[in-house]
Amino acid sequence: MARSAISNINKLQKLTRLIHSNQHEYSQSEIDQTVSEAYSQYPHDSIVKLEFGNLCFRNNKLNKALTLGDELLNQDQNNVRAMNLISRVYMKQNKHEEALEVLENADILSPKNISRLLELGDICIQTNQSSKARGYYEEAYQSAPEDPDTIEALGKLEINEGNQNAALGIFKKTMSEEEVAGFLNNAGIRAVRKQNHKEALKLYELAINSLKTNKYVSQLYFNMALAERRLKNYPACKEYLEKSLEHKPDFAKASKQLKEVEKLLRKKSA
Repeated sequence: MARSAISNINKLQKLTRLIHSNQHEYSQSEIDQTVSEAYSQYPHDSIVKLEFGNLCFRNNKLNKALTLGDELLNQDQNNVRAMNLISRVYMKQNKHEEALEVLENADILSPKNISRLLELGDICIQTNQSSKARGYYEEAYQSAPEDPDTIEALGKLEINEGNQNAALGIFKKTMSEEEVAGFLNNAGIRAVRKQNHKEALKLYELAINSLKTNKYVSQLYFNMALAERRLKNYPACKEYLEKSLEHKPDFAKASKQLKEVEKLLRKKSA
């Protein structure tokens, strides 16, 4: 084999190791730069093309990512990772039905993949296919009952369907009371970041109901108040801030928020 060919293979192997290396050793920016450099040298290599497609997706260059995914799938109809890339692009483009079809094909080729099952469930939720979502979530949960992502997915489905006791039962199988409250609080914070304020409120409320002590109640009421404020529901926001201060009178952030909300309410009534 020619020396240049051996060198190229070595570079590709190094690239693959770098991409899948521990993130404590390499920053994402270093990996992204390496991927870009590799693609400029080996644009037809399937490994490099896939990783560059993922980079394009992260940089919101969706059309380029989709083109690369399609090229890979045309080369190999069983390329599951290319299917995953294509489905993520479709999801970001709000083409849920197309994403679902691609992921279902990937699941046939490579079943029992936890991340994919959760993605399938998420898409079904967004397309109002709750029973189908449950099937995917339960399959993921049965395969990995201690995985936080599978617990959260199935638990949130129960919450959304009004089955709070069932949700708590799922959470408590693997967590202590404090862990359940912390888990639900963190899930609520993630929901807020995604602008899903009503979902966050359900999670915070369930966290409060799961506690037998008042240790975290003040913070949870405070978080509920913030979610209500973002929804511009100022009376409910005020009520939750007052409850927060009942449990922790020296909570400075809650006091500050309460003054601001009371001012907003006075302006509204003026």
